[in-house]
Amino acid sequence: MGLREIFQDKMSLPDYFSTYVRNEDIKMMRRVCCPIHSENTPSFFYMRDTDTFSCFGCGKAGSIIELHYYLMRLDDEKITKQVAIEDLAHILGIKLNRRFEKIKLEATLPQKYFQDKLVKSARGNISSLARIDLLNAFGNTPEEILGIMKSGKL
Repeated sequence: MGLREIFQDKMSLPDYFSTYVRNEDIKMMRRVCCPIHSENTPSFFYMRDTDTFSCFGCGKAGSIIELHYYLMRLDDEKITKQVAIEDLAHILGIKLNRRFEKIKLEATLPQKYFQDKLVKSARGNISSLARIDLLNAFGNTPEEILGIMKSGKL
């Protein structure tokens, strides 16, 4: 069982949303105004079959982990995903152990593989700003994006 499943077993995305974000039932509505960015028209969609979300307004998507991460970054842009995971684990009463580092690495490897493929295929086709947006969509911090740019992969 992966880290995402451990969190989802403890609390579903709709339960997290109604408890910690807004008192709205996204199970029933399935589309609400996004808590990550300001908007008047609902663009935040909940997918029941995967217990994930996607916002067509800001482009953010993911599970309970990503939602918690994005909401924490609203208050402090320096928050890392690891800090957000540890914070969410504390909130949900989940004890993380040494295996967490291995799970985190395993979860990151496929993301990095596809991220590298997308960036390489986009290198000559889109602007640097669009490539930076692409890396940002993968949840990279500004420091990670700068490192990728310096390494010549961008």
